[in-house]
Amino acid sequence: MSIKNSLLSFAVCAALSMPIISSPDAMAAKGGDGFRNKGDFGVGIVLGEPTGGTGKFWVGNTQAIDFGIAATFKGDLIVGYADYLFHFPQIFGVSSRFLAQLSGYVGPGLILGIDNVTASDVSVGGRIPFGTEWLPYDTPVGVFLEVVPNMSFTNGVAFKLYAGLGIRYYF
Repeated sequence: MSIKNSLLSFAVCAALSMPIISSPDAMAAKGGDGFRNKGDFGVGIVLGEPTGGTGKFWVGNTQAIDFGIAATFKGDLIVGYADYLFHFPQIFGVSSRFLAQLSGYVGPGLILGIDNVTASDVSVGGRIPFGTEWLPYDTPVGVFLEVVPNMSFTNGVAFKLYAGLGIRYYF
């Protein structure tokens, strides 16, 4: 993929997320304040590309900082990431208890990759996770599924698409 195409893809993803990011209070009002009755800090695992440990710290009822350390299957990288997420409770409706417990999310983030074999190549980039988290009312867990386009810079520009399924326990 050329640098021009990578930059264009990243710009399109960023542009599509702007209307969502700009109005978290309006969406929170729709969902109410009670969608999240767990602790403010969660730890768990994410399986996918990459696979590793994940954490989440809620800084408000609809905003959180997500972070993790993981290993990729392709490219032999160890990656660290941090994202500022905007959640949209009940974005999928309230026609069932399950749908009412789903919260969509999106937000800007950073990623750092280190070559696992030589430890000599380091890449830095941006990422935008798009996902949904199931936060059941009766348990201190969250189950999430996300797709994460990212663009990193090493000896050029690289565009990658990561995805994962994970679970966190909230304290």
